[in-house]
Amino acid sequence: MLIWAGLLAAGRAKIDGGAVTALGPLTLLLATAVALLGLGAIHLAARRTPHLAWALVAPVALLTLHLALRPALFEHFDSARFATELSRAPEAGVAIVGYPYQGEFGFTARLTAPIQVLAQDDVTGWVAGHPGGLILSARDAPETGSEVGEAWLAGHELRAYRLP
Repeated sequence: MLIWAGLLAAGRAKIDGGAVTALGPLTLLLATAVALLGLGAIHLAARRTPHLAWALVAPVALLTLHLALRPALFEHFDSARFATELSRAPEAGVAIVGYPYQGEFGFTARLTAPIQVLAQDDVTGWVAGHPGGLILSARDAPETGSEVGEAWLAGHELRAYRLP
């Protein structure tokens, strides 16, 4: 796991096709230090009580994994990048198309109404009925609207379009 985190930090690996920019030497150094301290504690515990040593393996591995990969995974699944634009005029309507939406924007953007998940065939009708609305799309842009944001989220490049 530290090797994969090192590859991510060096730009030699990607998550779902997206480059990771949040990892750095300090993150890896901290994770490596925790791993070494944990291995030392496991080694000391193994001398006296082998059962305790085995009980420490999972917590040390999980803590090391969390410290090594949390920044990369947080960057990869961070829905807050769209929160500001989503919270602007939500009464006009918000829709998403071409993305397996699972409710991840509702909390970060403090939306009170659900985001409508559209099929590609429904976009034209939705655009006509929601002036000033916002469409998040992992596909082509709607016929009208201006791009107001773009970011990777969970392996998909999403673009936000504000409708006139």
